Amino acid sequence: MTNLELYGIQKVQSAYHLRLREIEQLSAPGERNARIMAWNAFVDDQISLDNSNTTTGNIARMKYSELIEIEGNVSITDTDFIRYFFDETYIINKRVTSKKIQFVFYIFLGLAAYGIYSFFS
Repeated sequence: MTNLELYGIQKVQSAYHLRLREIEQLSAPGERNARIMAWNAFVDDQISLDNSNTTTGNIARMKYSELIEIEGNVSITDTDFIRYFFDETYIINKRVTSKKIQFVFYIFLGLAAYGIYSFFS
């Protein structure tokens, strides 16, 4: 199942267009490129929201290489590009998942933290 099918084409498109307006106002072109490329990777199913950090990091490195091939000289380091790419995947997660799913996720996260705390105390 693709990301568009999973989260809904309309919802993803709406979230992307709203976010694109915010991204276009950023002053740093490297940051803009990293964030837009994260959305494009999500829409093209190169990343999913449940990918491991290693997988997402590898995709971000690949996208950085693509940016260098397209732009030539870029004004962003690979470390910053990857940081912005990861940050944008978090924003994508917030924008396209339903609030109920986020709420349940945070409840389970809280229970897990409490369980770990109880185990060690």
